[in-house]
Amino acid sequence: MAHRTQSNRHRTQPNIPDIELTTTNGPSAVPSWITDNTPAQSPVNLDSALRSGSVDTLRTTTSPHTNDIHLTVSSPDGTFLGTLSDDGVVALWPFINSSVPLKAQFAYSTPLSKQHADTMDRHRILSVSNQGRYVAVTSCARVRSYNELHQELTSPAGIENFLLIDTKTGQSIRPASLRHACGIVHFFKDDVLAICDGAYVRIYSIKHNWKMVRKLNMSVLFNFQTLLKAAEPLQQLVDMFGYERIFWFEGKNMVSMWDINSGALRSRFTLPQDYDEISFAVSPNNLLFATCTIPKPDSGETSFMTVYLTESGLPLQQVLLQDEVHDICFLEERENIISYGPNADKTSYIVHVWDAYSLRILKTYEGRLDAQRISFFPENPSILVHQNADNMLETYHAIIDTPPENLVEVMRSLDGQIVSQDKTTHIRTLANDKRYRVEFVDALGWRMVLCPWQPAEVELTAHFLDDLGNRVLIVTQYMILVFFTKNPELQYLWSIPSNIDNTITIQTVYLNFNNTEAITAYVHLTGLGDVKTVTLPAPHDRHTTAITQDLCESLAFIHTKLDRKLFQKDELVAHCKDLIKSSVPKNPSLFSRSSNGVFPLREFIYANWDDIVMDILQKKVYVPCFYGNTTESALTLAIKLRKGPIVKALVEYYSMKAEEDPNYMILVCPEPTTLYSEPSFCRFGNTALPYLRRYPDYVAMMMKKISFNLTPNSSLIQQLPTGIRPGIFERSSRPYMETYCLTAQQLSPRDKSGIQYFFDILYRTGLYFHNTWQNVFDYYTKPEGDADEFMDDAALLKTHPAKLCNVPLPGLSTYSRKETKTWWEYIWHNWIAPRSPFSTEAFWGGHEFFGEPVMEAIINFKWKRFARDRFLLYWSLQIIFFVLFAVSVTKDVNLAEGDITLLMIVIVMSCAFLLQEFRQLISFGWLYITVYNAIDLAAFILPLICGIIVWHPSFEDHNPPRPLKSAAIFILWVQFIIQMRIFKKMGIFLAIVFEIIKEILSFLILMGLIIFAFAHALFVLLREYLVEDTLPTFEGKVIPEGGGTNNTLTFQQRPEADTDLFKSFGGALKAVYFFLDRETYTIEGFQGNNTLSVFKFIFSLLTGIVLLNILIAMMAEVYGKTMADGERAWLRQIAGLIAEVEVFMMTPSDRANPDLFPSIIYYEGNPDDVEAYEEKLLEKAVTQEELRHETEVLARELMASVRSENERLAKKLEEMEFRIRGVAAEVGDTKREVEAVEGVEEEEAEGPQRSTL
Repeated sequence: MAHRTQSNRHRTQPNIPDIELTTTNGPSAVPSWITDNTPAQSPVNLDSALRSGSVDTLRTTTSPHTNDIHLTVSSPDGTFLGTLSDDGVVALWPFINSSVPLKAQFAYSTPLSKQHADTMDRHRILSVSNQGRYVAVTSCARVRSYNELHQELTSPAGIENFLLIDTKTGQSIRPASLRHACGIVHFFKDDVLAICDGAYVRIYSIKHNWKMVRKLNMSVLFNFQTLLKAAEPLQQLVDMFGYERIFWFEGKNMVSMWDINSGALRSRFTLPQDYDEISFAVSPNNLLFATCTIPKPDSGETSFMTVYLTESGLPLQQVLLQDEVHDICFLEERENIISYGPNADKTSYIVHVWDAYSLRILKTYEGRLDAQRISFFPENPSILVHQNADNMLETYHAIIDTPPENLVEVMRSLDGQIVSQDKTTHIRTLANDKRYRVEFVDALGWRMVLCPWQPAEVELTAHFLDDLGNRVLIVTQYMILVFFTKNPELQYLWSIPSNIDNTITIQTVYLNFNNTEAITAYVHLTGLGDVKTVTLPAPHDRHTTAITQDLCESLAFIHTKLDRKLFQKDELVAHCKDLIKSSVPKNPSLFSRSSNGVFPLREFIYANWDDIVMDILQKKVYVPCFYGNTTESALTLAIKLRKGPIVKALVEYYSMKAEEDPNYMILVCPEPTTLYSEPSFCRFGNTALPYLRRYPDYVAMMMKKISFNLTPNSSLIQQLPTGIRPGIFERSSRPYMETYCLTAQQLSPRDKSGIQYFFDILYRTGLYFHNTWQNVFDYYTKPEGDADEFMDDAALLKTHPAKLCNVPLPGLSTYSRKETKTWWEYIWHNWIAPRSPFSTEAFWGGHEFFGEPVMEAIINFKWKRFARDRFLLYWSLQIIFFVLFAVSVTKDVNLAEGDITLLMIVIVMSCAFLLQEFRQLISFGWLYITVYNAIDLAAFILPLICGIIVWHPSFEDHNPPRPLKSAAIFILWVQFIIQMRIFKKMGIFLAIVFEIIKEILSFLILMGLIIFAFAHALFVLLREYLVEDTLPTFEGKVIPEGGGTNNTLTFQQRPEADTDLFKSFGGALKAVYFFLDRETYTIEGFQGNNTLSVFKFIFSLLTGIVLLNILIAMMAEVYGKTMADGERAWLRQIAGLIAEVEVFMMTPSDRANPDLFPSIIYYEGNPDDVEAYEEKLLEKAVTQEELRHETEVLARELMASVRSENERLAKKLEEMEFRIRGVAAEVGDTKREVEAVEGVEEEEAEGPQRSTL
């Protein structure tokens, strides 16, 4: 009995020759395997007297199918099953979540029978919508080549090959939009119908009366043989829909996942082997992708199950399968995978439940039904659908937990003591200082173990796991612990999942001893009414997958109960560290991600287990991942905790692994996932890139390591022929090849405003002229005799000497599209302050980010792709503005002359430029205050003031002051010169000038304060002096020509304008500033003032000798340093210009264009440049190694000298101590002798007294 389930399985068919796909230009072409001519058929009669339209009148005691069922499918919401039999009857069954026979609620007879399909060599396809409202059936030709496809006006058999059935009315319908619908059909969960005709995937909305809302151009996938796995093109199309996405099975054992809404590539997965069949599944939270590959029969290989991270496409776990697997699926309520297939003798089916993150088998169920008649669906993964001999459908629970009999309850000892059965081991509890301690007592004495978070009571809940008391199970409020008692050591730890309510505790634990090697514990929790099944390890188990995984999850639970200081000092945590450290060599792949939202590496970094983190990274199997739906990761946590060595190790690891796959850098700069249609993909928080600014040396190291990062051969862009042009730094190829994106055409009204449409039209017009100019330029500059190789030639991809490199920072250039609730939020996030990692680093990042070839590739790509044209257009407007103002100022225009046209244009352009500056001011805030922006503001405000003075009637003479006009002209010239920094040689020198100003700014401020201080002092000193009294006087006589003598005349020197500047404070400032240039004529009139002489001496000594020499030295040092990094500073400036173009000169639709902002940028690396760069890095590494070696030698010599000196001092101390002891002994002897003598004298003195008495 033939039975095929239309499920998530893909099988290759090598017996059919390869095909070549072609598409037709113009309006929607209808291939030959689709026709639309025959009227719909009537519903089938289930009974001779009843029609099938009414559910209540259906005869449910028999099946609506008199022939075998050929297809069984599920509706996207999992409420109904649809079946298609060999005789063309379609039936609808409620998908009941219970083990009962199903009753058909609808049936319809179609002409698409198996006989028709076999005769016409066609393939039948069935799909059911949500709630079973609509059923779509198609019949498609099994073509050998797409070159054979052409539009047929009539069907060869006169049968309609596309039917859309409304189950509510029981009739076939054909909306106007589906009049020419044809191809592979599939209903999706968001009430849309996708129809693929081999050229396009058209999406029709059920809610909008079957209106086509968008279509995807599939030619990028069909036109290249390397992207086709199935030899039959139809099979490739049938298997591509599932899980609200398009899955494409490529030729080199790759699976790519595309978004059905935008047509963008979401992930790409590398399969472990060349397969004959594949089953795949996506987790309900869209974080995991699992595959089960079955190799070709003659390959001699075994099947694999692999789990990938969908955000990066990186494999997380992989395991060899011992049993045959037909299909896999994720369980909705848990992070588990369920698989089913036949047992060893093919007589029944077997079901396994796997942990998704470790791929260990949690449960196994074996049934009695024929595996060939069983199918299950991701919409209801725990329900098996069985087709019986009467062509009826029956459902069975795939997972049935029936606790066995003779369970042993873990009892609570009220006195806090238990004894093993052989009386050799005794356990008791102690409650001291609100801590719960357990003591083990045996022949060797007492041993104490700490069990945390248990109330300070004497009660003990424990049970020995064997008669000899070698192992004991201890139950606390939240945990289950297994200890070895003879030498107290923690073997196993299980805790309540950390993602459930904190009030939930363990109520009762029952043990099943039927299998002494694998004792099962049934844990009953309070509040939930749930029972957790825990398989305890065998006595000889050490560091198994289950032990390690449960230990990591328990560590996360402890993290939630203790603050960081107590967590790091806790005794149980120390036991966990010992177990995990010994588990790293055996299970290194378990520490990337675990169940229940646990990330082991995060817990290790939090616990200060840096040595374990280093061990895990050295195994080179760690897979980077984010913490849930955020951009937090192990890297951001290490940066926040100021763990420099861990940050360095992680950055080195990601950079090293980026050679294999650029997605290893996803934690440094992830692609904005808000473009995903699923809300669960949305992430919140900053990426790690801004945090890395705290470690500029590590950023420079990372940029060095990812420069000239070669693209692996498995990359999609390596498989697509592209047009590579010599001399072009960035890769020159078709847009969809660069961006990995299907061409998506949105047909429903977009959320565009009129200004967006205006900018789009303006941009497309400019792009048209730019492409025309580029084509003309290429035509006249292409090499002679090399026309074939110069143009789009696939062979050039293999012969071109340049190496294809990539920038392994997936989200560096892309802008996230945020959902906004108010118009102000929309304006802010899309027009005022849109941000990408690149623009953020360009505005506020350091120079170390821009000093390597990888950033030069990014800047070149952006500059030549879109920024150059937009910036030159904006600069041209500024030049026009400059010229108009210069001409108007030169003509000295005023209102009386009536020639104010130029000034009016100047006023309008000034306002437009100031509006742009105002956008930047709002976007940047106080960070807007820079030299460049200050010059821009002055260049726009001063001409505006001049224009207002000429134009506005409130000014009588209508002539701006000449100082104002001259200042405006000067500022405009300065702005023009600064804008010339786009040219490399001039830009480098301008960068040097601004870097020097930036470096000496603090010195200039200090110099200004000194000038201010001297000016103030001299103003107070000299403002009362009369300069006329000190001016020189000359006397003489005038002798006329004719002779004679007149009276004596007296002459006095006339004072100049700058003779006495100290009458005002401003003049004093001017005079003191002149002192810097040794111009002291301003104080020549104040002779004989000793105080002035002292001030003059101090000022000349301080400024002329000390500060000016320091300034010269600083400028020389900054100049030398900036000259060495001049190109880096210039690239930083160009990056800033590009960022301004992206943020302030592009529309949201432009920034959402993946052609302009691809996730990964590719560029051509000249082999000579790559080799020279590697040699340069090697020389630096050798130099650093030599320096490190010399430092170590000096350190060893210094330590040796210090050690010898310490030894010499120690010997001297010993000698001195010996001498001191000798002197002390002599002193003691002398003291005793003196005491003896004194005693004798006392006796002699007392003798006469006694005699007298």
